[in-house]
Amino acid sequence: MTGMDTLLASADADANARLTSALDQLRAFHATEALPHGAGLEALIAGAVLGSTRKTWILPGRRERGVAIVRGADRERLEATRPYRVLPPGEEPAQRALQAVGMALAGDPVLVFLGTGSMAYGAALEALSLAVLQKAPVCFVVSWYTDEGPFARQLAADPVVLAAALGLDTVRVDGTDATAVMAAVAGPLPRLVQADLRGKS
Repeated sequence: MTGMDTLLASADADANARLTSALDQLRAFHATEALPHGAGLEALIAGAVLGSTRKTWILPGRRERGVAIVRGADRERLEATRPYRVLPPGEEPAQRALQAVGMALAGDPVLVFLGTGSMAYGAALEALSLAVLQKAPVCFVVSWYTDEGPFARQLAADPVVLAAALGLDTVRVDGTDATAVMAAVAGPLPRLVQADLRGKS
């Protein structure tokens, strides 16, 4: 084994250890929460956070409020997470998407979590369009629940199709595969990552 091989193996081992730790912490946190979430949410959160840089601001929704734990925050004080570049969870996801683009235009990259129904709102479409026009360094991560009811699915356009039509770089991944999510989030910005999850939002 060459010196480079040893370095790569060490880096892989370190990345695997960080991912395992993040998954364990999120599972422990979710076990104490009453929030509904589909199978694989821990993998989606861990992969998205670890796939982004430490300079990236993160805008979570209620389901993803544990993101700061992955960056070292005390799970008892998740409202005081600005030092970890995590904003408090927003209640209106489409408006959160616009806020993410606005923050990205200030210079630092931004990661924003959205849900299945977010794509039904005009503000989300505005955010995607603005990100493309301004080349804003923002990554939209959309949780796409495969078992969502037919009425909810009729309200929302397929995020990948919609974003690609606007000229946004897109990728569809298995949201339960943290490694795949990490790779998707680490791609060029702006982009949209559609993460397929099992269960209902």
